[in-house]
Amino acid sequence: MINLSLSSVLQQTFLLLIIFGVNLIECRSSYNNEHNIGSLGSSYTSTGNTGYKKQKSLKHTNNAQEIPSTTGSLMNLCSKDREMKLVCHCSPEDYVHIRASKADCWIFHDDFPRKDPNWLAFHTQVYLDHLKLTVQRTGHLTYIPTDVIGTLKQLKTLSIEYGRINELNSYAFANLTQIQTISLPKNQIRVLYQYSFANHPDLEEINLEQNQIMDIDRHAFVDLPNLTKLNLARNNLTTMHDDVFSDLRKLIDLRLDSNQISVLTREMFKGLGNLKSLRISNNNINFIGDTVFAELWGLSELELDNNNIEVSYINRIILFT
Repeated sequence: MINLSLSSVLQQTFLLLIIFGVNLIECRSSYNNEHNIGSLGSSYTSTGNTGYKKQKSLKHTNNAQEIPSTTGSLMNLCSKDREMKLVCHCSPEDYVHIRASKADCWIFHDDFPRKDPNWLAFHTQVYLDHLKLTVQRTGHLTYIPTDVIGTLKQLKTLSIEYGRINELNSYAFANLTQIQTISLPKNQIRVLYQYSFANHPDLEEINLEQNQIMDIDRHAFVDLPNLTKLNLARNNLTTMHDDVFSDLRKLIDLRLDSNQISVLTREMFKGLGNLKSLRISNNNINFIGDTVFAELWGLSELELDNNNIEVSYINRIILFT
């Protein structure tokens, strides 16, 4: 009787161990499934024109080149995703692990307001030193994206073409301290307001060629101590305010050709003692004061062809320069 009782106990104990083991395996399996689902859920976000999409965890052995985790839910600027309102080609092309330094972007959408979520994609590539925005025929851009530019603290070259930007407001370029070149040709710009270009200590070149500029505030160019080139050719300028260039002490090359300027005065060129090249051809100039170029001591190139200047004035210019 004792042996039978002991055998029965052993059988029951063995059965309990089997049941316990099965339950333990099921619990572990359930935990793993829930954990995996949670991990995948964190990598999914909404898609469409919001600038967000499914993202994978991006890691790199070099921490200096790793994309910040705070941008994990944003659509990468360099992804060339056709759901975005702009498509960018970046360099280096391995933008997943390496911070892009250059981005050439094309705007295709005709509805692109300042607060559009697509602009948030620039937060994934904040180390750009070169940015070019080209507006396509189907696209539309009526403003300088100041908020976006302000996040690109290392930007050195900015180019925007074929927009419909009627005016440049004050501090349009977010007081960027490292910017060296700003190029805005063919944007239908008409007015430059006070401080349009201000507080850019490293800025060397401004290109505003082939716009529709009619008026430039006398304080449009302020605190640009290293500006050497200013291109205002092919616009609709008729007159220039006195002292408009007076802060540009290092300016070497000034283009005013192909405008509608009729009169030149000495005050227009005040402060340009380092100017070497001045192009004012293809205007409506019919009068030049005796001392217009008196302060341009470094001038070595002067273009005045295709104007209405009388021969006597030209001879006088030769004598005074």
